[in-house]
Amino acid sequence: MAAALAFGGLLAVVGLAALMLYARDKIAASQGKSPAQVQAQFQALIAFYSALRRSIPGVLVIILGCFFVIDRITEHESDWWQGLIFIPIGWLLIPLFARKRWRRYLELRRLSEQGAEEQHPPESSPRPNA
Repeated sequence: MAAALAFGGLLAVVGLAALMLYARDKIAASQGKSPAQVQAQFQALIAFYSALRRSIPGVLVIILGCFFVIDRITEHESDWWQGLIFIPIGWLLIPLFARKRWRRYLELRRLSEQGAEEQHPPESSPRPNA
């Protein structure tokens, strides 16, 4: 009984996935896009989200510096300027952590906006044999 229920659930999930892929292809065709362009657009969205997630530590360092400066100034302490050091450090951390994902996002956006006849899947650079 449990095996039949598990098999039925698996069959339902596979059927739903196939239906979603079919609907995606039909919507892409109605908009004049190829399924590869739609897939590139979806991957670009994931790459953008990943780039945002990777920039979070830099943003937090900037916020830490700002709050440190504000706290020290309101307490009339003379070491408020030390918080200013964290702000440019945070600005350096953001592109350091998110650079590769941002480039990937831009490449995928470009591929998703190209015409269907120019569509080629993004390839990683091949490594030469040593």
